[in-house]
Amino acid sequence: VLSAAAIDADGTTAGGLIDVQATNRAISTASAQYTANSTQGRGGDILVSANTSNYTSGSYNATGTSGGNLTLAGNEIQLAGAQLDASGTNGGGNIYIGGLMHGAAGFSAQGIALTNATNVLTNSATSLQADALQTGNGGEVVLWSDQAMSFKGNISAKGGVLGGNGGMAEVSGLTSMGYYGLTNLSAAAGLNGTL
Repeated sequence: VLSAAAIDADGTTAGGLIDVQATNRAISTASAQYTANSTQGRGGDILVSANTSNYTSGSYNATGTSGGNLTLAGNEIQLAGAQLDASGTNGGGNIYIGGLMHGAAGFSAQGIALTNATNVLTNSATSLQADALQTGNGGEVVLWSDQAMSFKGNISAKGGVLGGNGGMAEVSGLTSMGYYGLTNLSAAAGLNGTL
């Protein structure tokens, strides 16, 4: 799959679903702009998966009164300036890159079973946001790899400025890990989150 276009699944009471699956490789350019936002409810659910390689410079947005779900899966995942936003007015959503927290079993999205990533690489222009913008807790952001992890991007899962705690984030490589990025799980009116 070569994606260089916009896909819009925005809604009023809830964001919609976007599901892009490649049996071999998925390449998303900076023109690949996927949105599943909601103006009055929860953000939607976006999944991009590839059995072999998932390379993206695209943008993924599932925002709303609470953030939605963003999932990128593949044997090797490369984020080169990718922009992911699952923020919400009253609570952040979830972003899963390569697996679940601590590499837990059951990695899936939209009822589709997924395999943990072997290698995950991000550059410094990559951004992952799951902020609570006004009230509520920041969301959950996970970058997981069964082998090598190289993280140079930026993670933000802040608590709401009017109340709420910072979210949770994990950056893990089971056999090797290089962490060169920045993570902000602060809370202006609550407790800081956990990295």
